[in-house]
Amino acid sequence: MTIKTGIVMLNMGEPRFPQESRDYLFNILNDKDFANLVFRSILAPLISRIKSKSLEKKYNMIGGESPLRKWTHVQGSKMCEILDVMSPETSPHKYYVGFRYSPPFTHDAISSALQDGVERLIFFSQYPQFSCSTSGSSFNEAADFFIKNPSNIPQISMIDRWYDHPSYIKSYVTNLKMGLEQVDASVRDKIPIIFSPHSVPMSVVIRGDSYTLEATSTIHDIIKENGTRNPTHLAWQSKSGCGQWMEPDTNVVVDSLIEKGRGVNGILLAPVSFTCDNVETSYDIDIAMKKRLEQKLYRVPSFNDQDHFAQVFMRLIEALADIVVDHIKGNLPNERYRQQCHQCMNPRCTESRRIFLT
Repeated sequence: MTIKTGIVMLNMGEPRFPQESRDYLFNILNDKDFANLVFRSILAPLISRIKSKSLEKKYNMIGGESPLRKWTHVQGSKMCEILDVMSPETSPHKYYVGFRYSPPFTHDAISSALQDGVERLIFFSQYPQFSCSTSGSSFNEAADFFIKNPSNIPQISMIDRWYDHPSYIKSYVTNLKMGLEQVDASVRDKIPIIFSPHSVPMSVVIRGDSYTLEATSTIHDIIKENGTRNPTHLAWQSKSGCGQWMEPDTNVVVDSLIEKGRGVNGILLAPVSFTCDNVETSYDIDIAMKKRLEQKLYRVPSFNDQDHFAQVFMRLIEALADIVVDHIKGNLPNERYRQQCHQCMNPRCTESRRIFLT
């Protein structure tokens, strides 16, 4: 059966098992799009060797496997089932997982799609907000495949960001309400909510990256859609490496609220950069942060396929399908992707736009 529409779900990836942590970290540090690292050939293997033990421990603490890998496959499968119904003229649809730093790699996903004879291939970033250091790197890697293999290229297009898509905002609001339902009704409207996007280095922001603007826009739309009355705060989580990153750090804001007595009834953390659980939610928040706090720490649930969060999960799947259908109907290059960072000096970014936008 010919696959009419293939959808490559692009993401950072995670190790398949703890012992892969060193290779995973090396791939991140070796990516010039992601890490601005001097003496890369010396420091990348050294740092990845030193930090891998800590990362292995984290994965062992959450069950020894990557939640991101598991849920990406589940979400992709369910999304294609809905797409076959919503858009029969472009069916059958098939998803492919393309991770940037762990198997299956982006090139592997494209090769599989071409072997299946797909007529059209949509590259769908699983980061709601765009950053040249994350989703941008994945698109650069995909473009690199076609630069090296210029023959037999199918019709290709991209979904590079969807931070403000109405279906996504509504699905997150469903999440937020379920997160608040964990809290006693008497204090539900009073506990502080910390919206916590993933942090990025200030060097990326200064270069002209749009991620911080899009992350705060997502938060604004969620608050507006939900009519949130709780006190709200913005913090940035999961800083790694040296140099200056976006501030304030999530841990600092949590500690400050507790110190001032504002988190006495609990604190709700709302990560807004992820579509499913990963080590930064399952360990950094659910284990490490909760362990060191005496106060109750709640988290907005991720879009996982769990029975008690079935409504949340299906809202995301429907949102993903809506985004793909809107893209198929429009079939236009994303003008926001056309505009590179105003201080961009990366030739890979220029080549990526040539591949995807012409």
